[in-house]
Amino acid sequence: MFSATMPPAVERLARKYLRNPVVVTIEVARCSWDETAIVFANTKKNADTISKNLDKAGYKVTTLHGGRSQEQREISLEGFRAKRLNVLVATNVAGRGIDIPDVAHVINYDMPSNFEMYTHRIGRTGRAGKTGVATTFLTLHDTDVFFDLKQILIKSGSPVPPELAEHEASKFKPGTIPDRPPRRNDTVFAH
Repeated sequence: MFSATMPPAVERLARKYLRNPVVVTIEVARCSWDETAIVFANTKKNADTISKNLDKAGYKVTTLHGGRSQEQREISLEGFRAKRLNVLVATNVAGRGIDIPDVAHVINYDMPSNFEMYTHRIGRTGRAGKTGVATTFLTLHDTDVFFDLKQILIKSGSPVPPELAEHEASKFKPGTIPDRPPRRNDTVFAH
């Protein structure tokens, strides 16, 4: 159930019928105009849509993905590096191998499908001894990575959001069966 507002009567109904509800309070997030951010999307279409919405909101934004010509990509990167543009919306093309200094914030609008790419994406911020923030949005389409993501956050000493820590999918590695006695070490032959 999604609602922009939650009158008391609707809240009572939601509490009665929803299982494991999550309440998300949204505020408008703004980075200061001298900070830079990279927003990662998994598709060119999402990158273009996000870029248009950020542009409408007043950000100085550019897009970097495989659907743009090499010249367009170079112009985007040059404007972002020179800080004439403060938000770069990109696909995995900017996740590795491109030197972009002083990125204050990395936002994974879409969770990448593998952790190697996740590591490369969030590695775009906090470089050369500087600090940075990485934010990842997760949906129920990402439950296959909840367990591994939780483990990475724990190992790095980063806080694990309670919604992730308590989600059933974060408690067991995908493909394992919980509450099952361990297999015996017997050899079984099938004919």
